[in-house]
Amino acid sequence: VRFGSPVVVLALPGLLWLWRRRGRWPAALRMFAVFTAAVLVYFFVLIGKEQESVNRYAAVPLSAVLVLTALGCEVVWRWVRERGGWLAWPGWPAAGAGALAVGLAAYSTVAVSRLNARTEFRTPYEIARFLDERLEPGETALVVAERFRDLSDAAPMAYQRIVAQSRYGRARLLCSGLLEETRPEALTRFAAQRNVRYLVVFRDFEPWLPADRFFAHFSLSQAVRGRAVFVSGPATVFEVETWEQP
Repeated sequence: VRFGSPVVVLALPGLLWLWRRRGRWPAALRMFAVFTAAVLVYFFVLIGKEQESVNRYAAVPLSAVLVLTALGCEVVWRWVRERGGWLAWPGWPAAGAGALAVGLAAYSTVAVSRLNARTEFRTPYEIARFLDERLEPGETALVVAERFRDLSDAAPMAYQRIVAQSRYGRARLLCSGLLEETRPEALTRFAAQRNVRYLVVFRDFEPWLPADRFFAHFSLSQAVRGRAVFVSGPATVFEVETWEQP
């Protein structure tokens, strides 16, 4: 519903068909419906919609929507076939399926293009592409980005998006917000030992963790033996030649 997907519209005939026949539901199906409703109430009411972790549980209602979509397609085709005449043409299922596939493919490009136009999605993608091209074997990159204050073990969303869209994993793409070290000399030693070649700093937040503050200020100080090599939105990628303090 949020993205205006036609899939939701196609699910409505299936939902209507089931509701009209609710008196014929077997006991097992009724129990499953009650259980599903209880799960949704638990995650969306007791936990709260403001929690980012709730998004992953959208798979529960989304799976039901996809099942209803398949059922809705069958209901619509049965209605068309029963009308007779030109509506009963045997080629309608293949033609309808092809038109649906083409329409959904075209529609999905609109949603993706809209998301890519937003800075919070475009910037991590462009940085991931840049690091994929520039990182040499043995080199790593360190990302400084805003993280959730109420989720102590969650990585910053910008960092998660970079890792998800890069060919490298968390072993090559590091996050300063997940480091336990707080002393500047320990953080400098860590960066040198992990051979951090690129320092990615997001400027759209005020660093509040010791490691985030250190690396954000380090990129602006005269101690940086490197230069800014890439800028995308609020993020700047610095290429650091050495981590030794002058």
